[in-house]
Amino acid sequence: MKKFSLEYELLTNPVWPMPGLNDLLLFIKQHSLVSGIISNAQFYTPLIFEAFLGYGLEDLGFNRELLIFSYMEGVAKPSFRLFEKAKQRLERMGFGPHEVLYIGNDMLNDIYPANRIGFRTTLFAGDKRSLRMREENPKTKKLNPDVIISKLNDLISILSEK
Repeated sequence: MKKFSLEYELLTNPVWPMPGLNDLLLFIKQHSLVSGIISNAQFYTPLIFEAFLGYGLEDLGFNRELLIFSYMEGVAKPSFRLFEKAKQRLERMGFGPHEVLYIGNDMLNDIYPANRIGFRTTLFAGDKRSLRMREENPKTKKLNPDVIISKLNDLISILSEK
């Protein structure tokens, strides 16, 4: 059943790695930056990473404690519960919310809760298919991300400044 679910998802919702992803992940790993994922993911999301990039999430440099997937938590973004969990885990690692740069493509599901929890935010606007501005939503009307990027490689220069 899991294989069928994965095949169905890939047929109905084709995904692919964004240009620059490999360079970004290599930069993060080489500079020992702490990275994680908060995602409305399904059980097969880690398998997709492995299929595209040839490595599992931890091998790519993601911290196991910071892999927060909605299917495991029983709630979806924009639930503050997911972001609060990340914030608590990061604080145990010695990071304050102001030291976190959260990157997302959805103003309501990503930027809004990350901003409210105190994270700095980056809106990835480089994929028109997945970009969600949500301009009609009252929660996002006056919300501005700290940074807007159109290419993942732009993050390398941003992270180099820190």
